[in-house]
Amino acid sequence: MAVRILYRVGPMKNYVIFVAGISASGKTQFARYLSTMLQIPLLCKDMVKEKIWDKVQYDPNVREESIKYGSLAYDISYAVAEELMKVGTPFVFESNFCSVSAEMLRPLVETYRYTTVTVLLDADVEVLYQRFIARETTPERHPGLRSNGYYTDRAVFVEAAEKFRHFRMGENHLTVDTTDFATVNYVELLEKVQQILYLQKPMV
Repeated sequence: MAVRILYRVGPMKNYVIFVAGISASGKTQFARYLSTMLQIPLLCKDMVKEKIWDKVQYDPNVREESIKYGSLAYDISYAVAEELMKVGTPFVFESNFCSVSAEMLRPLVETYRYTTVTVLLDADVEVLYQRFIARETTPERHPGLRSNGYYTDRAVFVEAAEKFRHFRMGENHLTVDTTDFATVNYVELLEKVQQILYLQKPMV
């Protein structure tokens, strides 16, 4: 079904929409939607990690290797974000951000005077865990993104997930419950983001 673009991006530049949340909360799909509808670039940490794996093909079963290249994916993502900010490009930045991420990103946002919107996707942790397990075992899941059993322990997953539930960058933030994907209205969320960014110029 074709999606109708409700608004054209107005004159505002210098903004970034952070799409944050726990694994399996639906971040990437929603970030792609925002990027398409607003016609701005999408920066996704997991896409970077996939490219790293495609070149290096490290063993994701070795936890130290996964952590090392996962950290590299974050570093590259932050570097790309800064380059976009240097020239005032609006963009969507999607990742499982945490408090450490905020410490890395805040100086960039302040230096380049970016307006920020944080969209935090959250859900019942048991639902997230079951989604994660189901996704982890599918052949479509990229090898570089698999935990290879590390997070299949429910207690480990819950503990790790908690640190991704509280990310905020700036004063503008929306929290979205994705426990039931069928109840998530992308169009309404897009309009809320646009209202925050004063992007309410109708299509003509």
